[in-house]
Amino acid sequence: MAALLESPVAMQVHQSASNAKAFDPIFSLCKCWFVSFLVCTLQYMVLIGTLRVPWPDTLLLPIKALTWFWSASSSETLALECLMTHAEQLALPIALTRTLFYTGMPVAVYVVLLGIEAFVRLSLVLIPAVTAWLALGFRHTKAFHALSRSKSFPGMRRFVMKQQQSRFLAPGVIGPAAPTSSQAAFMRELQAGFTSFGNTAWVLAGTTIFFFLPSVVRYALSLFSCVKLDDPDYIPYPWTAAAPGTYFLQDLNQQCWTGWHWYWAIFYGIPIVVMTCVALPVGIAAVILRNKANLQEPWFKRKHGSLYRIFRTERAAWGAVVAVQTIVLVAVTVFGLALGPYHQTLAMSAAFALTLVLLMLFKPLKHKQQQHLLTFGYACLFATTLAALSFMPSYDGKTPPHAYCLTMGACALALNVVYLVYALVQLKRSITAEQPLNRLLSMVVSVLNKAAPLLPGGCVNNVSQRLASFSASISSPVQKPAAPTPTGKSVTVP
Repeated sequence: MAALLESPVAMQVHQSASNAKAFDPIFSLCKCWFVSFLVCTLQYMVLIGTLRVPWPDTLLLPIKALTWFWSASSSETLALECLMTHAEQLALPIALTRTLFYTGMPVAVYVVLLGIEAFVRLSLVLIPAVTAWLALGFRHTKAFHALSRSKSFPGMRRFVMKQQQSRFLAPGVIGPAAPTSSQAAFMRELQAGFTSFGNTAWVLAGTTIFFFLPSVVRYALSLFSCVKLDDPDYIPYPWTAAAPGTYFLQDLNQQCWTGWHWYWAIFYGIPIVVMTCVALPVGIAAVILRNKANLQEPWFKRKHGSLYRIFRTERAAWGAVVAVQTIVLVAVTVFGLALGPYHQTLAMSAAFALTLVLLMLFKPLKHKQQQHLLTFGYACLFATTLAALSFMPSYDGKTPPHAYCLTMGACALALNVVYLVYALVQLKRSITAEQPLNRLLSMVVSVLNKAAPLLPGGCVNNVSQRLASFSASISSPVQKPAAPTPTGKSVTVP
């Protein structure tokens, strides 16, 4: 969902080479910063849900619902075994197959998004070219002369003559255009349509990484998650705990650092961990810090604007801090079995508290509205982890009362619901429905105007005119009623 919302396909306009403009990701069309905040908060809430805490019913059901809804970004919630009817026939162990599947999913999604982007760009070039060529060829048929004299198709001749002057055909040609000139015009349009495809690829790569980072880091680190198992047949004292070795947490039948686990952990796990946990935050910081003088340049904004557009100029590299925070939280959930439930939850609470302090201290976001929203979100996450600590038994073995757990869970749930409502209110204020509706109506009117000469009657023209007038009415600024002044005269408030 985040990838589609952030995709430049939804935020681009196509302009032909006649005015020397091509595709451009226009971030001002859709303020998607709130989507990033909500996605980040929901991802962290799913991580909190993986804690081995005796959640009360007031929190257990919402966490399960959120985990089911957010299953695409939390790979632990997807049971790959259910998709494989013959898992025992696989050449690789199921634990390794699961790891390969979820670490390779971002690559597959990225390829699909690039294919959609290329298809849209190619379609916007092919449709006008095919329309012009077909209309010009249809002009020399008997059916065209018959339809052009009919009162039901008054615009047929004008439509075909207009297509004859298309930029894909040789200008001033009476008959069909020469193949060489048509192909040259088509290649110019195709090249103009794919001019900024490289910048779009960078934007889509950043969006895919942001969406799938917790999943990839979790499964990459899980290759190094091993636990000690006791041997019940230990001689001569079978009641003592003896650990003959450590075993792979994802497959307790496989001993760590032996057999296939050694090869895959060394040659597959370490490169992914280095790329995601080290190279990614360092690369984000390096790109921003080395181009401080280019942060306001249009070409740099189109290519790397998604990394820093919501942060202040002096805090433009804060995206690296967000990546490190996500990696730390995922590491706590992966290696938390060795820490124990209490210390695992305590470590996650400390991570949220540190992030909240840094956020209030440095104030990296550009607008106060964004700063308040993100601070509120981390405060809710921190409060939820503190509530999770209170659900655990104390050191003397006493468990908290059931009524206390239900009440504290209801309070934590209410706090998160208030945050969600607050985020939706900010969404309503930041995005007006008139802009996308106006663009949609403009597209419909344009299609109807092109199809009007080919359809009988004037009903299409009437519908087109009505839609155009409605689009103009919703896009015009609304004036507030006149307000009385101390002198008694009314003044219109703009």
